[in-house]
Amino acid sequence: GTIMPEEDLYQLVDIAVKTAGIHPYAIEGDLQVIPRKGEKAECLMLVETGNAPAGVQLDEDMTDLITGQKIAAGPVEPYGIHILTRMG
Repeated sequence: GTIMPEEDLYQLVDIAVKTAGIHPYAIEGDLQVIPRKGEKAECLMLVETGNAPAGVQLDEDMTDLITGQKIAAGPVEPYGIHILTRMG
């Protein structure tokens, strides 16, 4: 095996992400951004896992299915969960 320098590892991951068509989100904190797509709807689940405030910047306004609020960016409370959709 080989141990890559950290900068080279970041470059390799960046190439793999772009090649796979993965869209990274600008996040702060320990936030998981989980895309889901079904036959009738598409959503993003935001899950904070670090017991600390976190945040995300989205490309467009989305509706939180739990609260009904429209958001494009904002905080996620400690251990918070949001389910966002493009509908409505």
